Amino acid sequence: MNKIRYLSMVVMLLLGITAHGQDSYNPASPSEPSAPNVYSRLVLLMNTSSEAGSVSGGGKHLVNTPVRVYAYVNSGYTFRNWTDTKGNVLSTATSFYFTNTDKADTLIANYEFTPGAPSEPVDPSTILYYKLTLIGRTGSSGVSGGGSYQAGRNVTVYAYTEDGYSFVNWTNKDGEVISTDRSFSYTTKTYKDTLYANYAFAPSSPMEPVKPTLRHHVKVNATEGGYWSGTSGLVYEGSSFTLYAYVNDGYSFEGWYLNGELYTTLRNFSYTLGEEDVDFQARFKFNPTSPREPNMPALDKYSFYLMTVNSIPGRIIDYPLYLASKDSLCDMTFQLMFPTAMMPDMDSITVSDKAVGYESSLTALNDSVYIFSLVGGKTPECTTPFLTFHVNVADTAQTGVSYQVKINQISVTQTDGTTVTTRTRNGRMGVYKRGDANGDDAVNILDVVSTLTIMKGIEDDTLIKEAANTNDEKEINILDVIGILEIMKSNNEEDNE
Repeated sequence: MNKIRYLSMVVMLLLGITAHGQDSYNPASPSEPSAPNVYSRLVLLMNTSSEAGSVSGGGKHLVNTPVRVYAYVNSGYTFRNWTDTKGNVLSTATSFYFTNTDKADTLIANYEFTPGAPSEPVDPSTILYYKLTLIGRTGSSGVSGGGSYQAGRNVTVYAYTEDGYSFVNWTNKDGEVISTDRSFSYTTKTYKDTLYANYAFAPSSPMEPVKPTLRHHVKVNATEGGYWSGTSGLVYEGSSFTLYAYVNDGYSFEGWYLNGELYTTLRNFSYTLGEEDVDFQARFKFNPTSPREPNMPALDKYSFYLMTVNSIPGRIIDYPLYLASKDSLCDMTFQLMFPTAMMPDMDSITVSDKAVGYESSLTALNDSVYIFSLVGGKTPECTTPFLTFHVNVADTAQTGVSYQVKINQISVTQTDGTTVTTRTRNGRMGVYKRGDANGDDAVNILDVVSTLTIMKGIEDDTLIKEAANTNDEKEINILDVIGILEIMKSNNEEDNE
């Protein structure tokens, strides 16, 4: 109790300082080392251009206060370390705490250009490719994911099922079961391999014949070099469906062919079924000397980027994906990776009102990676929160951690029908204890000081406002300071039990 009373006196003293304001503070003894208005500047630099990423955490900070700095990494680059101006390595983590001195400090974020696809293609004669063959047995309406690959690649394979059958498993040529999932990630071998999709006859209502005048067969397949997703099997007349084509590394997409004739060069499109069967095929061309399909537009033309959003365990937060575009866009496909402790609610995704006329679909590749597609619409030139995900932060999520949210891939279709990738920036979601205003995963008197700094309106990107807001009101105020003291008291009582 005496400790809490002492802390309360400290808070009152600090509040007195706050009331005077930063400019008017003039203590009788300016040499006092604990004066809260002694600041120094922290400068953050990068060893390369802004194409590699960005940094945050710089600015004016209280002297001798731990400051959290961040380095964000764009696709095609790898973060190496933080150094000082003398080249001394301070940390190899993208985010760490730096204690600033009473002089201006400078930190350098060092990046290395490590593109996934080299700007100068490797001579294909020096690369070994092994063929993966997929065969769908009776009951299959198609398989996809086969092609020629380098050994050790993770390839997603799909099996599609005809009406009246159920999928059983994937087996290899020796009859060994590889997976019981219709879609799974297969690691390619150093030899030719063949996988079989197996089915069982399981009609849901065998006594009721299908009326051929009402439904027709939609057959879909893909040549090696890519895979497809969407609708196949028996489909009702007049109904609409969407087909998606995905290109493997070392291939280029040639187009969708309907009954043997070119139908569209768009990788994703919608189709309304008429009065007859249809046969679609996604065709790909082996082209290892051109690994960067789709094309990359001017770096400043289209940009999708994620932000840093903080929370405490057990909350539902909004997490936006921003679009900055200097031209209109049509079809879009996003592949996003979320941390497993903070999974988005995929039934409540908000799409910007700038996006008009789209049909959307969602595919979960695994527990953390999702493919979100928008097809058939158009988005004008704009800067907007394009997609907003409602994210459930688990009660069991580890605190004091800033998790990465990653854009694995985005491809978009321009108004002239060409498909391009875009410039991207990954984001983060931080999880902190209630009251942990400075983000060090502890609740103590330093959080009181940090909360008072927020109340004074001093800009500091390292302070966690969401954790400091203990009473969940709109503004940070004295009630939040009292809330932190109560948390400290409760923690102290638990330690003494």
